[in-house]
Amino acid sequence: MPKKTKREKVIAEYRRKLQTLGTHPTENISPEPKISNLPTFSLPPQSPLTIALPQKEFQEIQKDLITTIIKIAIFFILEFVLWRLV
Repeated sequence: MPKKTKREKVIAEYRRKLQTLGTHPTENISPEPKISNLPTFSLPPQSPLTIALPQKEFQEIQKDLITTIIKIAIFFILEFVLWRLV
């Protein structure tokens, strides 16, 4: 028979305490009252956030991306060629 885990021991101790008190765990639970008069809140509609980049900055970013893509392609081709030769 396997040994009891710590959790099982705690549950067994809790059940023993409940038996000595003569109550069941379901008797102590009371349903929460339902609140029907909750105020409703609404947020005002917001316009979508737009970021405008200057044309020069956009061209610089585009140039950087293109050079990065070209470098990555060269490295992959070089790696493939070295893998096939070795």
